[in-house]
Amino acid sequence: MNTDADEFYLVWNPNGYNPQHRHASYEDAAKEAKRLAEQNRGQSFFVLAALAFAKVRDPVEFTTINRDLIPF
Repeated sequence: MNTDADEFYLVWNPNGYNPQHRHASYEDAAKEAKRLAEQNRGQSFFVLAALAFAKVRDPVEFTTINRDLIPF
């Protein structure tokens, strides 16, 4: 299972095709780039590495309104 902080690689084609798969290693991504290039002669396929990410995390707020109403 992939988590946000896992290292991964994407194969990208500048002709407008979005990456379809996260590759766990550079070698796997390079192999896929070569395969796609063979199927699409004259087009370039780039191996991209994820270096960082940004994520907004909402804080969880927990407030006890009236402890006298809690029966335990």
